[in-house]
Amino acid sequence: KMKRKLYILAVLATMICAACTQNAEATKAEKLWDGEKVQLSADGQSIELNQDLIAWFYNYNNDNWAEMAYLPEFAADRVPDWDDLMRYVYYMYEKDHHLAKKISEEDFRETVQKYLPEVSFTDAPSMYLDYQNGYYTVKGFDFSGSNSFRLNSLSLVQEDVYLAEFAVLHLAEAETAETENPTPNARAIHEFAAKEGLDPADERQILKNILVREDYGDILEMTYNLTAEFRLTGDKDAPFQYLSCHRQYPDGEEYDLKDM
Repeated sequence: KMKRKLYILAVLATMICAACTQNAEATKAEKLWDGEKVQLSADGQSIELNQDLIAWFYNYNNDNWAEMAYLPEFAADRVPDWDDLMRYVYYMYEKDHHLAKKISEEDFRETVQKYLPEVSFTDAPSMYLDYQNGYYTVKGFDFSGSNSFRLNSLSLVQEDVYLAEFAVLHLAEAETAETENPTPNARAIHEFAAKEGLDPADERQILKNILVREDYGDILEMTYNLTAEFRLTGDKDAPFQYLSCHRQYPDGEEYDLKDM
């Protein structure tokens, strides 16, 4: 009888812990996305998309313009490209330490653990950063163009792991400023702004208005798809810890991050 009581108590403790985890996860989701933006489907796993949630991710990725756009490709069974990881960590560190030219190996490691907690590495130089005497030093590089994210699906694949799928529009530097020989996407953006009476200079608002629509793909030719797994941290300033990332062109071919 004592063994049975202990077993029942153990089961109850497990159920209580699971409920606490779910409640904590729901609290983090509500805090980040607001309750009305997060609604689970009948199966309890897919999160129903609405314009508010799509717009939230669009705005987040504009405000944090390289966080998801320059995530290195990686997964539980795939280590990230070292050059891509180095460039990414520099961005994530530099946005909190404006114009930083040097990163200590301790700060570098803390930045990796903060955003990519399951990635392991050995300190070494790369094409973007030198490494010497315990410090990474920037060689000099730039990020060009812009990446606009359109959330296409969001689901819970584990009790605290989300899977997000995006279509991403990459625009070259000053692409929409070309009026004499515009690209198809630049022309579509100008025509949409004129049709909807939007300020033609407010590219961010124009793209947001397009990408929250269901027929966004009939207006713009999206550049690549990005799939990412992440956990929520509960920190509104750094809300995501990334567990995997993969990109491919709409036709299924692999998309090389170094093309950006």
